[in-house]
This record gives sequence, structure tokens and C-alpha cells, in this order.
Amino acid sequence: MAPPRKRARPEGSTPESAQPQLGSPKEPDDQLQNERITVPLTMTEQVPSSEAEKEARAGITAYARPDMRGFQGVVKHRYTDFLVNEISPSGLVWRLENVLGVKPKSKRDPTTDAPSMDTSSAGRAQGEGTTENAVSKPMAQATPDTNALTVSPDEQVAAPTAKDIDFKLAPADRARLESLFGKETATAIKDLYHDVLKYPNRKAKFHATIFLDPIDDKDERTDAHKIIRQLFGSRLETITGSDNSIKIGAALPGQQKGDSQPRGRIGWEELGGDFLHFTLYKENKDTMEALSFLGSKLKTGQKRFEVAGTKDRRAVTTQRISIFRQTKESLAKIAPQLNNAYIGDATYRPRGLQLGELAGNEFTITIRDCHFPGEEGMTIDQRMQLADDVVKPAACSLETEGFINYFGLQRFGTFAYSTDSIGIKILQGDLRGAIEKILSISPTAMAAARAYDANDEVRPKDFPLVSYDDRQRALAIYTWHRDGNSKKALQILPRKFGAEAAIINHLGYRKGNADPNDPSSFPTRKDYQGALVHIPRHTRTIYMHAYQSLVWNVAAAERWNRLGPKVIEGDLVLVREARLKVKDEDGDTKMEDEVDESGEPIVRPAEGDRAISGGRPGGKGKGKESDDNFERARHVTAEEAARGVFNIYDVVLPLPGWDVLYPNNEIGEFYREFMGSDRGGGLDPYNMRRKWKDASLMGNYRKVFARAKNVEYELRAYGNGPRGDEEQFVPTDVDRLGIERDAKFGFAGDGKATESEGGPTKVAVILKLQLGVSQYATMAMREIMKGGGVPYQPEYAGR
Repeated sequence: MAPPRKRARPEGSTPESAQPQLGSPKEPDDQLQNERITVPLTMTEQVPSSEAEKEARAGITAYARPDMRGFQGVVKHRYTDFLVNEISPSGLVWRLENVLGVKPKSKRDPTTDAPSMDTSSAGRAQGEGTTENAVSKPMAQATPDTNALTVSPDEQVAAPTAKDIDFKLAPADRARLESLFGKETATAIKDLYHDVLKYPNRKAKFHATIFLDPIDDKDERTDAHKIIRQLFGSRLETITGSDNSIKIGAALPGQQKGDSQPRGRIGWEELGGDFLHFTLYKENKDTMEALSFLGSKLKTGQKRFEVAGTKDRRAVTTQRISIFRQTKESLAKIAPQLNNAYIGDATYRPRGLQLGELAGNEFTITIRDCHFPGEEGMTIDQRMQLADDVVKPAACSLETEGFINYFGLQRFGTFAYSTDSIGIKILQGDLRGAIEKILSISPTAMAAARAYDANDEVRPKDFPLVSYDDRQRALAIYTWHRDGNSKKALQILPRKFGAEAAIINHLGYRKGNADPNDPSSFPTRKDYQGALVHIPRHTRTIYMHAYQSLVWNVAAAERWNRLGPKVIEGDLVLVREARLKVKDEDGDTKMEDEVDESGEPIVRPAEGDRAISGGRPGGKGKGKESDDNFERARHVTAEEAARGVFNIYDVVLPLPGWDVLYPNNEIGEFYREFMGSDRGGGLDPYNMRRKWKDASLMGNYRKVFARAKNVEYELRAYGNGPRGDEEQFVPTDVDRLGIERDAKFGFAGDGKATESEGGPTKVAVILKLQLGVSQYATMAMREIMKGGGVPYQPEYAGR
């Protein structure tokens, strides 16, 4: 059996002997200069190898409390060392519950898709991933339609089994049914279900139909629909009429093995709304990757899903998702097919989620193999005491004082090129240069692509570890530059590299069977803007946002170094928050009048008195974002600065754009200096409009300082050796529920300590904290560790 493939990000230098020989006899230089190739092959600059170098490149340089001691440790050694749970706007921390598609402990008879009638409704509801129970309420009596019982002999099927005929409801289920419908109607429904089981291929019109009197109370109608669906599955269907009456009948034979969709608007209202909300739990997987799989199985595509926020890949995350007009039953069918992911807590709501509709995230982070200043020669007990002396004040400081609210390194990309450098090229109008950046190749990856053997298994001795995907990317881009053959290059390029594929596909377009040696056969060869437009819009905006983040990080560090926590005249605060802080002489809150450029007061419409057009949430015709949803800022006056009206937690800095204010002090001047420098792209902060709309940035505001909430920490001594390093200290949601994992899911641990070799020799710090929207846990850890965090580098594929 071949050894597992090793992988690593293509970083660092490569031995000179391993560098690609672009002028070798097999690939002469003149091929690279072919006139068909309009974007030259470029090798990326030296990639920063340490975290400190990466942070400095991203403008992350200052600490809020540089005087406090830090420590070193390994972050994300296992993806289960980084647990993220989304927090709802109401403060509820979402955790995986009521999992859909997980096999119950008691196995059902596979010969029928009908629910087992000898179990209680509570047990069945739990197995189906719901805890909803119908509320017992009086219900109008039903009248069976005896005229519908006539059936021709040829429509009768084979004799039913004894189990089909001899079924009975559990006492609790019978009591629920009779309390809602009455004894006579409950018996008629039971007989109808028995008849459907006995003759499953009979047309629905030849089964009995039960009509209920009109029910004006919506809750009663909902209870009626739910109990029929829970007890009789997809064999029976309920339909609400225009007069609020309910018809109970047999489902069409073709629908009985599936899940019939609610019909029309009334049907979805009875369930609770047009949108199905559910909890997505995933391990070591991108949010979009999981949703793309669900969309393909539901035949809806990824765009039908809505999220409040995206989550890290190398982590275990739990978040809420919504989708328009899908049923719980549909999700339950495909849930078992998910790899390293689970779905739970599905419920219907009248509206979908919106981006940013969350209060933040709760993080539980395990930092392994920690070392502290002055620990040399100490016993494990002494090291644990030293660890407490270092971690306790640092963790307390996160909650009481906070940290500089930097954009984290993930904002700037994970490949050989930095996404902010692409954003600079686009903002400069150098679209060809932007494409050169995107299609650049790491020398290490290019050398690795040449060095592996034909079977792609044997790695030359002492050669850097490079992933298979990164090697294929380098080979595909090199093939494109060498031959100009987009089809050949795209066959090599892994699907995950969507931006590169979009560019090569557009620039390599050839008209029909035109001569490949004729440049006129490639009409889009120099259409660089068109190539960038074909990149998904979300990815395109990442490039410009990365540049904005770089400028903001550099400005935040500069402000802290110059002014510290002091608030001075000309600083920026949000208008919405400033209104609550401006007080009159009596100490009462005084509402400020908003004024326009001429000093005239702005009159805002009353709540609900707005004329904002838009369609249903999540659908076509969705209204444009109104001006009221955009945060506005204003300058701090000299009087307010002298009185200390605002503190550092109120101050914001702008992300560059054409619709923001800049500080009216020395920090505002710094924006002009930095953005006008070579590192800042030679741009003017007061001229950010572009002819190309996608490159025209409005800008935004971000708080300079952030404070964590509910900070807790725990120290753990553990053993040496592989078993100790793989010990799972904190149970995940799946571990907590006791769900048995298939072998394909891999090991995640059960949260229990494992036996270690030679007794405890290492120290782990477990940090739990809550952060607001768009606040980075990595930046909070950086503050308490003082740059001592060492990201774990996966050695094998799949880790």
C-alpha cells in the first residue's frame, strides 16, 4: 500500500537545484514568448515564513498591553481544537440538537416506510429530529365519504402482509388523535391509513376522503396538519381549503414513498413560514462547500441558502442556515449523505436569515504544548502555577480592557500571493497586473510539480512538502502560459481554484473551429476586465476588501502608537451611538439633529413610513439596501474631547471609500500619506470612485477596540507522545450527543482524557470567550500570547 500523500502550503524557499528550469530543451524560451500569451508567467515574491512576518505584512504590529507577559503554544493542532458556535441576536448560543437523518437506536422494519405504530410519539419525534408535540384542542367532527370506496378489481394489489393489516396506535398517540378530532373521526383516519397500507397502488380518488369543518384558529389547523404528518408519514395528506376547512385523504401513489411538498402559500403558513431554518454542524469544512453539496442534492443550487455569517474551515463550527420552501423531510433524507457534517433543529419561519444577523460567536480554543517565560528547569506542577500566573491576568484583560480590533490574517488569503496586492492592482486600473497576480506561481509549488514521479506518490528526499492540489495548480497555470491551450490547462486545474479557472476559460475562448495559430481567433485574449468579471463576485470583492483591511490595520496600529486610548478632536464616532452619549446640562440624553452639507436639519421618515421597493426575502426582486442600513459617523468636537464624552471603545476608523469621512486630525493625514505611498498603492483616499462599478468602493467604519465577553480559561497537564498530542480536551456537539461516527468521519474524540505515555509533561491552555460580529479570535489570542501562537502545519492530506 502506498504511503499517504504529504502536503503543505507552498511557502518558503526552494533549493536552487529544484527551481523550475523554464529554458530547458523541452520547454524553450520562445514558447513562453509566443504572441498568443498576453499575460506573462510570473513567480511570486518570497512568502513570509513566520507568523510575525505575515502579521507585519498585514499591518498587524501593535499590542494593546505590550507590558503583559505572553506565552507560546500550538494553535489548531487538531481541527477539533477550535470550536465555534454562532450566537443569535437574542444571545442564544446555537448548539447541535435534534439531529436529522441519524439512525435511531431501535431499528425499524425496512419492509415499510410507514412509521412504527407500537412506539410512543415522543420516541418517534426524537428519532425524526423534532421535539414538537401537537397541543390537544377540541376539533370539529369529520364525515367519511363512503361514495369514494368503490374500486375496480384490477386496481387491487397483492394481499397485504399480516403486519400491514394488524397495526395499532400506541395509547399516547391514540389519545392525542382523539382529543384533536374526536373518537369517531380518529377511527375513520385510522381505517383510511389501514386501507392505504392494504392497497398502496390504488388511486387516491378511490380511497375515503375525510372532511373537517372549518377551523378558524390557526394553531388548531397547524396541530391537525402536524399530527397527521407525524403519525402517518407520507401515506396521508392534509389540504387546507379557502374556507379554512381541512381535507384528509390518501396521498398519490407516487408521493407515498417521498415527501409531498405543502401546496401553495396557505400550506407553508400552516407549517410556520416559507423558510426552513436549521443548524449546520461541520468539521474541517467550508460553509459554502457544505451548502453546495446540499444544494446539489435538493436541486436548488447554493444560492437558495442564506447565512448570518461564514465560518472557518479548519475548525468545528455550528451555525444557523435558512432556505426558501424546503421541508424537514427533504433535509432528513439527504442529511446522512453529508460527510463530516450534521443537520439539526429544523423549524419553519416566515423570513430567511440575513448576512450579519447574529450577535457574534462563542469560541472554545485549545492551545497545546504551551511554554512560558522562565519555565526552564521547573517541574510540571511548577509550570502549571507559572501558566496560571501568566494566563489569568491576560484573560482578564481581554474582557476588561480588550484588544486592537485588527482584521485577521485570513482576510489576506492563504496562497502564495496576498489578496490585498490584487486589490491594489484593480484599484490602480491595472487589470492585467491583477490577473498576473492571480495566475502567479510559487517557485516551490512549480518545482514540486516537476519533482514527483509519474505516479505522483514518491517525493524526492528532503524536498519540501507540497499538496497535490497546489502542484496541479502550478502545472495547469504553467501549461496555460506555455501553450495558450485553455482546455488542456483546465483539465489539469483542480476545481477548487475557481478564480484561476474563470480567467483561463475567458482569455482562452476560441471562435468555433478557428485557426489556433491566428491571434484573431481569440477575441477575448486581452479582455482583462471581462476575465475578472467572470470570477464569482464574492471572490472579486475579497480582493478590494483585503486592501481596505490592510489600510485599516496600518492606521489602527499607527493611531494606537501615537495616541494610545486617548480620544482627541477630529476622531470619528458613530452617529447612532453618539446620540446616546451627548447630554444636556441636566444630565438628560439630548438627541442631536442630523444636518446636511448646508447645515439644514435632515428629517427622517417615521418607522414604517418608508417607500423601499423589494420582493420577498431571499427571492428575486429583492430590494436594494437602504441608506438607513449604512452606519454614519461624525467627528468628535473639541468640547466633547475635553469633557471626555467618548472613550476608545467608541472610536471608529474608516475603511477607505468614496462615501466615508476620514479623521479630521493627524490620523486623517496619515491615511493620505500611507495610501499615497508605494505600499499603499499610490492611491488617493478622497478619490475612490471608479468607472468599473465593482472597483468603486463605498467604504465603511470599524471600531478600533474590541472587548471579549464571558472569558474563561482552563489549564490542562497532559502526556507526551502521539496519544497525548491527540487527546481531545473539549467535547464537540456531536461528542456531547453521543452520536456514533462512521469510519469515514475520522476520529474526533469523546472529550475524555486518554492514557498518556510517561505521565504529564506538557501544558495546554483551553480558552473560552465570546466575540462580536467580525471580531477575530486569532487577534484576541495574539493579544494574550504576544505573538507566541504557532499555527499547526498539516503534514498529511486530510488532517
